[in-house]
Amino acid sequence: MIKNNNEKLVKSIYKTITSYKKVTIFMHTNPDNDAYGSSLAMARWLRNMKIDARIAATDKIISEIVKGQYDKSIPKADKKFITNSLAIVLDLGVSKNLICDDFYLCKDSVRIDHHPKVETFCKKEWVDTMYCSASEMVGWFILANNPKKLDKKICEALYVGILSDSGNLQFPSTQASTYELVAKFYDYKFDKQEKQKELYLKHWKDVEMNSKLLKHIQVVDNQIAYLIIKPKLAKKYNIPDGDAKVYLMSNIEEFKIWFGIYWNKEKQCWKVSIRSRDYHVREVATQFGGGGHDLASGFTINSLKEVNQIIEACQKLLQ
Repeated sequence: MIKNNNEKLVKSIYKTITSYKKVTIFMHTNPDNDAYGSSLAMARWLRNMKIDARIAATDKIISEIVKGQYDKSIPKADKKFITNSLAIVLDLGVSKNLICDDFYLCKDSVRIDHHPKVETFCKKEWVDTMYCSASEMVGWFILANNPKKLDKKICEALYVGILSDSGNLQFPSTQASTYELVAKFYDYKFDKQEKQKELYLKHWKDVEMNSKLLKHIQVVDNQIAYLIIKPKLAKKYNIPDGDAKVYLMSNIEEFKIWFGIYWNKEKQCWKVSIRSRDYHVREVATQFGGGGHDLASGFTINSLKEVNQIIEACQKLLQ
């Protein structure tokens, strides 16, 4: 369902989208399953309506992270295509985290996002934190405008995106409307168990690698944990760029706040992913120019000398 009386806005965005013959879809850097799932679903839906929809910077999508969703059948958007297209931005809270700067070449822009709003960078924006994921928003957007063009593959992409960003429908952001949407997807009879396997099954070699990484985790005050993945360590264990391994520290009772740090070669900076079960770590992220959700956020730092500042900010939050 469309929440917070945004029905007119959603219809207006749909009208803008369908006024274009070419659409380029943008997401955040190091796309996760929600960013890619919502983008893939949107592209497929628009292509079902005979709109030439493409995804920007597909060469920057890491197949190991988006798991079984990776799809090469959607054509890549080159600069010539992008210049003559509408930009649809999905699952992006701050413009500096755009997957590429080609966004600024587009004729017009719209945004659909579930992160807290900190800036406006598209002409029309539907931003609402009442949804667990961008995939959920795209699902309701499709149902509100042209549900006849929904198909099995679109449902699969949105299902994986929702599961990924809602912690398998367990995070507080999961609401009755989330289950209602997922129930509608079930009518398309895709293999739900297979999608669960794609998300959660691990290879033994990856488990072995993760066990070795555990010894690199640093613990402060028996409450704050962090893992720094330096380029040498990433090369040794073949860790893909964008994987902060932050999940290795989750579900440990003593850890109140935890974060992972890795080197981003393209941006030439350190990226930080920070998490908590109970504390609003977005407050820490915003101190460093980042953002995200209350319990899951991200930001960048220029030097590892700033790690102590991150720890101090976490300690203050825990007080």
